Amino acid sequence: MEREYKFELKDPEVINEILSDKVILSYAVGEVRERLHRAVYFDTDDDFLSHNGIMLRLRREEHDEIAVSVLCMKIEGKINPDSLKERHEHEAILPEATEELPGSYPELLRSVGAPEAALSLLKGLTIKLRGFVRYSRKLLTLDIESSRCELSLDSGVFPAGKEFYELEIEYVSGDIEKMKSLAEYCRGKFGLHIQPMSKRARSRI
Repeated sequence: MEREYKFELKDPEVINEILSDKVILSYAVGEVRERLHRAVYFDTDDDFLSHNGIMLRLRREEHDEIAVSVLCMKIEGKINPDSLKERHEHEAILPEATEELPGSYPELLRSVGAPEAALSLLKGLTIKLRGFVRYSRKLLTLDIESSRCELSLDSGVFPAGKEFYELEIEYVSGDIEKMKSLAEYCRGKFGLHIQPMSKRARSRI
């Protein structure tokens, strides 16, 4: 289960402000890690999967001269009153770095626990590229009184040329209330607003 907050940042300077904040740094585990991502989204011409609450993505990640590709299926969940998003996520690391959807992708997703109800919707569909986005990500792991979460600070450009800057705070383990308190701290300290749309919804071509 993926649990996260997604905030819109007004400009890239806010990323530096967050990563230099004394409160946030007091919880930091290790250093900031940097990644280059290219996310490719797949669906039918009429967005059948999206209309049924399914997101199918292949993301190529590059760091330290290493490239990996991660196949992901996300299944629509719920948004809580405090804007915490909850949804099921199933990820499989591919043996080679690629941006092409492998023919065996249903079996790969099944191997990492994707439910049969979702996999059955893939049968007989003509799946094709329906969106993509390139962005850089700065990652920082936080430990708040033995509760862990991950900060992801993204900056990139959508196909239409619109730049974006985002903060994602994702739960990892421990008391989730600690992460919720951090999210409220960030919201107030940096004047953040919830980003209601996914990258998939904004990446359509």
